[in-house]
Amino acid sequence: ARGPGAHLALKMTAPTMNKDECTAQSFESFLVERDELVGIIHKLPAEPENDDLLERARSIVGKYQEQPELLDPHLASLVTPLMEQLRGAFDSPQQYHRLCKFIYTFCKVFADS
Repeated sequence: ARGPGAHLALKMTAPTMNKDECTAQSFESFLVERDELVGIIHKLPAEPENDDLLERARSIVGKYQEQPELLDPHLASLVTPLMEQLRGAFDSPQQYHRLCKFIYTFCKVFADS
């Protein structure tokens, strides 16, 4: 017993974006731990004995093993500081090894892509 005005259709319009903008914007939201990961990367030199910090960072990156493209928009901002730290860690074999382990995690995640 519905009348002609009982059903209203709503017209929804999508924002106008090209495919690349839409894809980049979508991917940026998938790395929900981005701020935490950046914070960990910056803390690594100050806390060279904190293995929990390193393992947390490796765990975050490892979650993206199946879909590494979700890390693509963030890769430069994550790896560049690690490489800078690595260059400065030559005098500390332990810190150098820790950074290499973390960088290796990125290599594993992107190996099949």
